[in-house]
Amino acid sequence: MSNQIDLTVDICVLRNGSRIGNPKHYKASYELMDQMIRKNTYLLCIDSRKKIQTQYSQQLRQGTFGNQWLILMASKNKMTVVKWHHLDRGTTTALKEAHFDSSAREDYKYVVTAAGSKARVLVSYDPDYSPRVQKILRKRLKVSVVSADKACP
Repeated sequence: MSNQIDLTVDICVLRNGSRIGNPKHYKASYELMDQMIRKNTYLLCIDSRKKIQTQYSQQLRQGTFGNQWLILMASKNKMTVVKWHHLDRGTTTALKEAHFDSSAREDYKYVVTAAGSKARVLVSYDPDYSPRVQKILRKRLKVSVVSADKACP
């Protein structure tokens, strides 16, 4: 289906929607996850190195909504694999200068995956995506970082 929107979803959103994250973002995170399951429009992006998938499975305990959600997304073929690639030196340098530590790979995997996706949307509440970092991602990679309530209009 060519009109599908592939979203890269940070673990914090899945934790929030599972009631094991920030309660402030529970409702929006849960609603995003619910829409992604119910509507054929949305796909979940994962990286070809399985770094995101590994983090999901490590942080979402069996029986949580997030764990069940991932199983449903997979069973409904609503996941898409994005080929891993390294960011160019200029982008990496700009992000480091903005105090975005890509060497930790915690956030880097989401940026790389979003940059390789069709929609180029990263859904996150992580404060590491400061306005300065978001501007760099938009300008250099055409990646938009949005909250869960803005991801599915």
